[in-house]
Amino acid sequence: MNQTKFILVFFNLIFSSFVIGYETKISIFLGKEGKDKVNCSYAGSDYYECKKGKREIFVKYLDLFEHSPLSGFEIGQNGELKFIEFEKFVVDGELKTNKSVRQTNRPHLSYTHGEKLLEDRDVQSRLTNLQFLISEISDDSGNVSERMKDIFKSADLESKSTITKLKKSPVKFDVRGKSYKCKSPKSDKGECLVSACENENQEKAFFIRLFHDGSTGEFFRFSVDSKGELNGAGYVSSIDFENLDKPYFEPLSGAYYAADFSAYEDPEENNTIITSKMKLPNAYIKEKEKFEEITDDKNIFTFEAAIEFCPKPLRDQYLKAKDKAMGVLAAEKMVQLIERTNEELRSDLVNESFLPKGLCHKGGFYFEEEAREEVEKLVPQGPKKTISMDEAVSLFNEQKDRSDIAWNHLEDGCYARAHLMTRAFDKLKISTDKIWVRGDLEKRLPNGEVVKWDFHVAPIVYVKHKGKTVKMVIDPSISNKPVTVDQWLKEFDRNTINGRKAVQTTYPMPENARAYGRTVIAFSDKFPMSPTPDMEASEEDLDQEARDVMDQFLNFK
Repeated sequence: MNQTKFILVFFNLIFSSFVIGYETKISIFLGKEGKDKVNCSYAGSDYYECKKGKREIFVKYLDLFEHSPLSGFEIGQNGELKFIEFEKFVVDGELKTNKSVRQTNRPHLSYTHGEKLLEDRDVQSRLTNLQFLISEISDDSGNVSERMKDIFKSADLESKSTITKLKKSPVKFDVRGKSYKCKSPKSDKGECLVSACENENQEKAFFIRLFHDGSTGEFFRFSVDSKGELNGAGYVSSIDFENLDKPYFEPLSGAYYAADFSAYEDPEENNTIITSKMKLPNAYIKEKEKFEEITDDKNIFTFEAAIEFCPKPLRDQYLKAKDKAMGVLAAEKMVQLIERTNEELRSDLVNESFLPKGLCHKGGFYFEEEAREEVEKLVPQGPKKTISMDEAVSLFNEQKDRSDIAWNHLEDGCYARAHLMTRAFDKLKISTDKIWVRGDLEKRLPNGEVVKWDFHVAPIVYVKHKGKTVKMVIDPSISNKPVTVDQWLKEFDRNTINGRKAVQTTYPMPENARAYGRTVIAFSDKFPMSPTPDMEASEEDLDQEARDVMDQFLNFK
């Protein structure tokens, strides 16, 4: 062993021995007034055991959190675990007083630091505390006392017993002022457990209990009206379980939420002229909450990702009800509005009845005067020169064989692929534009995974076929040859597949099209690389961005 390596090993051994041999001296103060001092002894895994009469308490100390109260738990006389915070404690002779952030109602003056019982007012907070304790002790089981191991067993048994009740118990929950009662599921096996529910008006709903990857449970529901249309769907965060003495509360977690496709932000922050009333179609003027629930992208994406773990018949029932509801929405008249906001163009579908005065109107869409110049700059250039179908096929094959484009990364990158292809076509003096689409877009991969998109884009070329000029889409990520617009949409748009024809709009296409059960397409020239154009970007900037994106995705397997 060389001298340098010996010195490093030597000092490492000395440092390790010092850390192992040193134990922090901890004392806590019991009682609401924090008057009763108790010394604690090290119990392993950063926990200290503190005994006073019949009370047996364990607290956890890490110097990383020295500005927080000491968190701990107590073993009651009946074996029940109580979770506590100590706002007054001593660390190596130094007195510390830190207020608990969990105590919301407290006076600001003459505050007394003391022992604070963390009451588990609901099932989920209790499970969270139990699961944290279980993971803490089980992860370091070799370094804890036998008493701590007994506590682990007690917490584990209580947690498993509670989860069993969550799986089997009849439940009640409220949605938009209506209370639903649900039976126990027919089986408590598998990840997805389904209960039939009904309200006082005999409206039906399904309550879904999801126990995925050993979780403590997530709960969803969807309902179908008498017409077979989706009446509501989403996460249930407040539930009464009949077999548990506490309610279940949990904030929306979005555990399965993959992307934020929210259509609207704060109007003042976004400088938009669109109001909430303008978003409502006529059929939902009196059902605003229902409309927002069944069209909210975040809510629906979370719900649909969750029920992927459920049996196919249930998923099919939901999708059928959703398609019917979207069909009704698609029949509602909405118009396109393009505005200039936050230094960019924005486009949405709105109810024509509630449009503000002073807008311009052209070709079936409305726009702010400030947006006119940019909209006109981005219109498709059209067929300055057409090519034959054989030339289109040859062009398609040349692009498919390109090694600098990640054709197999279907999840993302369409904008970069379209950019690189249109620039290649332009160099060949071939007329090219872009087609943009929003809708209910998804494609099943060979491995069975379903990819969903907010939008998709591809180049188009103009082909002379049977005496007519036809727009042909060049998109090797989707098809194996040049295809028409309708053929292209049938590959990945559920609305087109279900017989609802896409609506042509003006670029930039409306951001909220999916909320109204319709697919929208728009054509632009080759310049914009995203659904919201960056008018300040140079051709060099766009080209570099496209190549950077492709380099990133080419590394994915």
